[in-house]
Amino acid sequence: MKKFKHGALFMLMMMLMAVADAATVNSSAAMWHEPECPEELLK
Repeated sequence: MKKFKHGALFMLMMMLMAVADAATVNSSAAMWHEPECPEELLK
């Protein structure tokens, strides 16, 4: 049971890391494309 709990915590940590990774990638991508949006709207 202790081993399972540890495994579950490890899985949860991995999931949180993956989510945080995706969030940072999405936010950086949004920041990267942000300057291009006004130019596209002005055209």
